Amino acid sequence: IGMIFTLLGGSAFGLHAFHNSNLILTNQLRELGASKKLLVAVMEIDSAPRLDPRRRHEIADSVDAARQSLLGYYNELKSNSAKNRADDGRDELALAFLMDDDLLAISKELDPEAPNEHLLPGAGHYLERRRAAATSEEAPPVGLDGRIRQLKTHVLELPKLLHQDFYAVLLHNQSQYHSSRWIVWSSSLAVLGMLISLMVLFHRWVLGPVRLLLRGVRRVALPAALHRLRD
Repeated sequence: IGMIFTLLGGSAFGLHAFHNSNLILTNQLRELGASKKLLVAVMEIDSAPRLDPRRRHEIADSVDAARQSLLGYYNELKSNSAKNRADDGRDELALAFLMDDDLLAISKELDPEAPNEHLLPGAGHYLERRRAAATSEEAPPVGLDGRIRQLKTHVLELPKLLHQDFYAVLLHNQSQYHSSRWIVWSSSLAVLGMLISLMVLFHRWVLGPVRLLLRGVRRVALPAALHRLRD
């Protein structure tokens, strides 16, 4: 029973570690796919030429597409943060809020009458706290070109954060692997020790009494055989 439960415990831990690692990688890959769509959508925003009304309409459509991609990435990020994740996703969430603010500012540059509301829940509260905690007042970029450049600067920081996340996942998986290997070897040694102990006990408790019984039978059988030979 001890050997069975020891082997089952080591196997269960290894399977559990593999399952968690697989979930983390799957969620990270989904988030990576959403970030790729966001990066492509943002890079398609082009401010030149700004004076052509038709082109400004195209820029507005690109901004709307980028906002929808940002919302998709935000939903994937929140879903991933609520599940297994190497970190809490706080840096990625802050970056998403900054990009939401950039897209809102670009929309206001294109259409001053556009609604002044952030797309992501909690973005306004985060930006207020960020501005209140800033030691110096940062001047916002001037004009449509400046705001688009700032948005692209922010979105280009996203691959770096995702790379750090994947590296953290790799370290987590490596730690799980070492733990699983240690448990498997410990379980194997423990089972080997139990098996040797079982053999020793079997020899002492079973074979020993049987040998004593055989010796006793021989002692009884030998005089009886001699007696029959004499008769």
